[in-house]
Amino acid sequence: MRIFIDECGFTGEDLVNNEQPVYTIASLAIEEGYAQKLKKDFFSEVRTDELKHTQLRKRPRNQKFVLQFIDYIFSEHPTDIKVIFNHKKYQLVAKMADFIAETVYYNLGQDFYANGRNIAFCNVFFYGFPAFIGTDDFSHFLNVTNKMFRQREEADYNDFISLLEVHRNSELSSHINEMLMWDQQEGHQGILTLPSKALDDTISMELQLMNMWATTSTDKSFELTHDQSGMIAAHKDVWGILTSPDIAETVVGRDSRLMYFPLRVKETKLGDSKNWVGLQLVDLIAGAVTRVANWYAKGQPEDNYAESLNDIIDFNDTSIFSGLWPSTNVTPESLNAEGGLVRDPIEFMVNLLASNR
Repeated sequence: MRIFIDECGFTGEDLVNNEQPVYTIASLAIEEGYAQKLKKDFFSEVRTDELKHTQLRKRPRNQKFVLQFIDYIFSEHPTDIKVIFNHKKYQLVAKMADFIAETVYYNLGQDFYANGRNIAFCNVFFYGFPAFIGTDDFSHFLNVTNKMFRQREEADYNDFISLLEVHRNSELSSHINEMLMWDQQEGHQGILTLPSKALDDTISMELQLMNMWATTSTDKSFELTHDQSGMIAAHKDVWGILTSPDIAETVVGRDSRLMYFPLRVKETKLGDSKNWVGLQLVDLIAGAVTRVANWYAKGQPEDNYAESLNDIIDFNDTSIFSGLWPSTNVTPESLNAEGGLVRDPIEFMVNLLASNR
């Protein structure tokens, strides 16, 4: 099976970007010949050799063609589409939980991820903190947190700790005090030991995307064509190791959050979208999904194009969509997080990378 992959909204480690609050990676299983037919059927009146959502979205006339294509592909070929998207500010809270709160729990001999505790932590913090301190102060806190993880300067770390100290007696005191324990246990030195580009979730997202294909498709192997301008090009060596077909059959993760290796990726090619219509079509899917997701993340401002796309795209369809998005769910049942650890995914992948270096 040939799968085309493209992304939209990548801003690197800038997870507080207000203009592009969502990062999307879309995939489309389609033969190039059929992709060429669809391009002719839906975009014959578009005066361009290469379809790009960033260009087509600008004019109502071209938006109409995109809407018609999106309506067709999602209604007639839903099993040929998989999309993963991250709400970046929520992703930042999740990184804070992973790097800081999880370490505190680990040092106390507790499992931060058991029964979805980490997700509940993020949901409570993401919705609760701005409710108590105000949205402007919460935005400032996220900006400081993002800068701390990116720059790793001691002054930025001290700013982060100071903001937590100010609110340690607030309604979220338990969560805040848990993170303040990090200052006693690890301090600024702990931030310096984090891996480079620690806020970049590209590899994790693409692995989850391929796990969706591996757990729903009957095809024995996947041949991937990824847009060469995408971020996977910067991680091609790591990607090659983690998607090797030679990996022994292994299940990692816990409860409903499981990943099955090998991911049945036969090969990954980097392609120029000028030469692959399949890449052009998946670019349209990635762009359309991101337009709607951004609309939601921004509070649904007036946007006729996004609203029209939203009428077509069903984000509740978990056979197509996955990702990182805030919710009000906090119990193991509502988070679908009941069940024990099968195998630690981070440990598995770290050992896999180490054995292939």
